[in-house]
Amino acid sequence: MAQLSINIASPARGVSTVLSQALSSAWEFIIAYGESKSRSAQIDALNAMSDEDLARRGITRSGIVSYVFSDVGFL
Repeated sequence: MAQLSINIASPARGVSTVLSQALSSAWEFIIAYGESKSRSAQIDALNAMSDEDLARRGITRSGIVSYVFSDVGFL
């Protein structure tokens, strides 16, 4: 006796999964872009400070980027 099993994927389900993944990726990009713009503004603000102002904050001019991205942990 032979058995036959057929699995037919629902096209609507596949489309919704792809759409969901695309929207999720787009949202992650928007968040990352917003965070990078914020960090860029912070770097610009610190670069505009004098060395004395930076020293009062415990930052050196060469350490500005590391300071701004310190929460990331790999700089």
